[in-house]
Amino acid sequence: MLIKDGSKPQLWKTGSLELDPILIAYEAPASGETGNQIYVNQYDNLDALKAGEFADFIMIPRSWNSRNEGSPTIEFLSFTGNIRTSTFTMFYEYQNVTGPTHLAKGKYSFNPRKGFKWEPYPSKVNDIFLNFGFLDTFGSRSKFMYGGHYFYLMEATKYNMETT
Repeated sequence: MLIKDGSKPQLWKTGSLELDPILIAYEAPASGETGNQIYVNQYDNLDALKAGEFADFIMIPRSWNSRNEGSPTIEFLSFTGNIRTSTFTMFYEYQNVTGPTHLAKGKYSFNPRKGFKWEPYPSKVNDIFLNFGFLDTFGSRSKFMYGGHYFYLMEATKYNMETT
């Protein structure tokens, strides 16, 4: 077992898959709370990942009074050799206390004098989905590059006004 009760993992290579650190961002039950939150584990290399032996981890604090956060996708990483002192941006989902799911982005950074900083900010993806008649329920997503630009392929559900 690599991660107890973890789900929706995303792997990020920092170099060679066999020799360099590997990061896994995932959601898992929040410690001492209800719902899920996001964790990022660092493994020294592929062998450590296969053995389930992480070198370090961080827990991303929940934001916006959410009851669930998960489905992380790392977009950018400036890796220092340790996840705690690195900088990254992440696309993720959160569910607020009233129930709807929202997509957001967040930036994790580290300052030697001030410690870590997590800066979440909303995305406009929810509005785009609703404007096209999709439900604001999101499925899996995959990041890819085309023509030098990054895009996401996202699973969505269309709301059928005629059957409701």
